[in-house]
Amino acid sequence: MILLLQTDLPPSNLPYLISAFVVTGVAFLGYIYFIFRRRQETQSEITRLVSTMEEDKSAGREQP
Repeated sequence: MILLLQTDLPPSNLPYLISAFVVTGVAFLGYIYFIFRRRQETQSEITRLVSTMEEDKSAGREQP
């Protein structure tokens, strides 16, 4: 019963919790951006290779 009437509150760790969420969110968004850029680069490389293969095929220079 005495514990319920006690007015001293423990120190709040809320700023640390918010900071952890912010750091985690920024890291996650950075990772998503990295993956997105990598996917675009890979897709453009695939497109370039396909067009090169089609040009070689139309010129009669097929690879074995």
